[in-house]
Amino acid sequence: MTASYANPFVDYLNSLHNGNAANQNAIGEMQISSPFFDDTQVKRPLVSFLQAKVEKGDFIILTGHAGDGKTTLLAQVLDAIGSKQQRLLPFADIDCGCQQVHYVKDFSELTKVEQDSELQSCFSRRNASILIANTGPLLSAFNRLDSNGHEADLLDLMDLPCGGYLSVEENGRAFVLNIARVDNTDFIKPYLQNLVATPHWSACAACPSAERCPIYFNRNMLIEKIDRASGFIEKAYIWLQEYDHRATIRQITAHLTYAMTGGLHCNSVASHCADSWRYRYLFSNLFFGCEGNDFREGAKQIHGIRLVTEAKFDIRPTCVDYELFNKNQYEAFYPAPLAGVFDEAFNQHRHRDTGIVQTILKRAYLFFGQNTNEVDQAQEKETFSEWFDLYLRIRNKGEKPKDSFKKSICSAINTLFVGETLGEFSDHIDLTLRRNNEQTSNVQLLSGRIAIDNIALKCEPYDTVSGQKQYHLVFCTGKMKYRISLPLLNYFCEIYHGIIITDIDPMLSNGIDSLKAQLLSNDQTTVDENEVPLVFLSGNRWVKRKLIIGEHSIDHD
Repeated sequence: MTASYANPFVDYLNSLHNGNAANQNAIGEMQISSPFFDDTQVKRPLVSFLQAKVEKGDFIILTGHAGDGKTTLLAQVLDAIGSKQQRLLPFADIDCGCQQVHYVKDFSELTKVEQDSELQSCFSRRNASILIANTGPLLSAFNRLDSNGHEADLLDLMDLPCGGYLSVEENGRAFVLNIARVDNTDFIKPYLQNLVATPHWSACAACPSAERCPIYFNRNMLIEKIDRASGFIEKAYIWLQEYDHRATIRQITAHLTYAMTGGLHCNSVASHCADSWRYRYLFSNLFFGCEGNDFREGAKQIHGIRLVTEAKFDIRPTCVDYELFNKNQYEAFYPAPLAGVFDEAFNQHRHRDTGIVQTILKRAYLFFGQNTNEVDQAQEKETFSEWFDLYLRIRNKGEKPKDSFKKSICSAINTLFVGETLGEFSDHIDLTLRRNNEQTSNVQLLSGRIAIDNIALKCEPYDTVSGQKQYHLVFCTGKMKYRISLPLLNYFCEIYHGIIITDIDPMLSNGIDSLKAQLLSNDQTTVDENEVPLVFLSGNRWVKRKLIIGEHSIDHD
């Protein structure tokens, strides 16, 4: 292969991840100056949201974690208001039509004196300002500026998914948005679409190694199955986010570009590539950090890979495992190009390591499989969880759960207290003082009861920066409202089906204890001070009784 066939776009993709040392474009400023940036960038709804505030003349404070895309977001907002910047200065004033906009690219890079001056200046300006700041330096500078104790208000605003306005009496008003609270999963599909659709792949079509090249093969497979592949990735990241493993834009970008290339370059493909590379370096393998089934050393550096391997999405059994592993009719499960690769490698050449073959087939099915909606739904329940699809419909559409689902939730909550699910005809939840994971006793101290008719599952909307509402599933009884998170929902699902869980992470344990405490404190049941309410197991149902403590005796009702 001559140098003329090397595709610089492949080098660009490799510069976006840290699977090797060539990751200079992982920094936002370097990405903006790249000739490939315009073709691959995603203009997110957040840009229009912020553009409207700039045009109103607001002072905007954007904070968040490193890698959340704040610098790229600043460049996109400036472009949207008519002042595209090839290079961002530490701070500057730019003309944007009817007003002059001031920006601070990275508050953390300034000295304390400069930080104090810039913060004061932004508050006092008549025209719009945009200040980009990591959370720590922002709080420190704010405390130096503000003597009236607005730090708590600032922290409260940082906890809101849509941000809000902070008024500081002697200084002015600022709109504060914590990017770390913004859902990044909507970035995945459009970014992946841009990566595979860019015209910069045309150089690969003329390459003599194109037929064997795993990078070009990945691109073509993604073109054909973009909806399925991006759908699986988005669901995986939603799952991780709900389990308190939110990924930044930089981490998602690094993960997807590594899965495209595996750190390979055009020269290595030209000189060493064999036909087996197409299935060994398949996108679905590299997404989990593997070459075939061997975990690659460089993949340890990719944050997203560490998360998905810990979640074990690729090793959970699915409803199609038998057909995949035993019938060897790959054309029924995969697009023709991939089916041909698998047929040649695993049927004609009789690949001997069954374990490796099965792992490769299963991962490929998650990203590139061809099936019916019915099979898809069954497979999704096994890869994620039984109630995950319902959770997504609630989250995205506000779909009201059916009454049977409420009964399942109530039955699981009853198990938290009593140790057993609700009886078939039970109309209430018993609130006992049994500890979590304690062996179920036939006699328990009763704190109260909640009638199932007094319980409701509601979908409560909340605003997002995209302008579209999302919803929380909320458990309501009396004046109490409690948000049911995905981890708690999955836990309810498992205990409802009688699965005993002994390994509970601290976040889930805290959620369980918080729910129990609120239910106990919300209960309005009153008892005489000389009575001790109990429940005891009689046959297959729980019966309520009272011990009545007299002056010289103890009786029961």
